Parts: sequence; C-alpha cells; structure tokens
Amino acid sequence: MQGQLTGGLDSGQVWVRWTPEVAEQHPNIAEAVAGFRAKGTERGKAAALAATRWLRERSLPNYRTTVTWLMLNPAEDFVEGYYSLASAQVELRTDHRKALESSEYPIQPAALITWIAKDEQTQITGKQLLAHAVGIAVKVAQLQGVVAIVLDPFDDETAKIWRAAPYNFKSSMTRSADGRRRLWRHLVI
Repeated sequence: MQGQLTGGLDSGQVWVRWTPEVAEQHPNIAEAVAGFRAKGTERGKAAALAATRWLRERSLPNYRTTVTWLMLNPAEDFVEGYYSLASAQVELRTDHRKALESSEYPIQPAALITWIAKDEQTQITGKQLLAHAVGIAVKVAQLQGVVAIVLDPFDDETAKIWRAAPYNFKSSMTRSADGRRRLWRHLVI
C-alpha cells in the first residue's frame, strides 16, 4: 500500500486512500468497508443510509473522479469514518470574496466533500474527518487554485449541522440539483 497510508491519530487510526487496488490487495479492508454503517439521527436516517450505500457500492466505481479516504482502525479492521473529495467551484457573494481577499469573479475554485460519514459504532467526531479533508484540500491548493472547502448537504437537517459550531459553514450562491445551497468555508493555506 505504498503511498496509500497516512499518519494515525492518538488511538491508532490510519488513513487509507480507498482504491480498487487496495480493495484487491487487502480483503480485510474491503470487508471493513462492507461492514460500515453510517451514523444518523432519527431524522437523519435517509442521509446515513445513502452515505453507507455510497461507500459500499459507488466509491470504487467513482475512484478516479472522487477520491475517498477511510479512517481505519487496523487493530479491529474497522472503518471509523470516511470522506470523499472532488474538484468543484462555488459562487460567492461580493462580501465573502472580499473577506477572502479573492478575485472579483463570483465563481471560485473549491474542494468538494462529496460524502462524509462516521460509523454508528465509532467514538470519533465529524471534526476529525473534516480536519483530514481540509488537510488534503490544502495540499491541493498548493498545486492549483482552491480557496474554499464546500459540501452539498444531503437534507435540511444535515445543512443545519454543518452551519453550526464547530463546523461553521456558510451558504453560498451555488445551488445543488435539489435546490439547496452549497455550503462553504474558507480554506486557510
């Protein structure tokens, strides 16, 4: 798995970039992915089911366009959580662009979190998953223009979670296919 693993956290987790090669060479990781069940609230069951299904069924077929990172607890062959990133854009209001000291153009380059979820059995926080995603986005921003990290919330409840502390995402001008506003945060480089 050369180049696939990154440093762990205090409790021994490691980050694994999920690819067909990793699935083929490490059946224990593939089994851990198959056993993943996203955590959701009573009102957030649809989002949790969709996140579970996406990881299990869609992450590998989409691995070239959406890079998926797994937080793995190797001692237990357990996926604590995951997120997926892709390149995107976001339309920002003038005052938001001024605060970013960005260009006059409303459309700005961004790193899109396409999916992010933690397992129902884990003790990790969403903040830990987001921190790793931001770290990867910062690395990308050092190679190409990226000023924000963005996400398209699954539903209104999910949007409320991401707008609240500790995440503090803001609404952009960009709308997803279902009409919800894309959420964004400044990517500090």
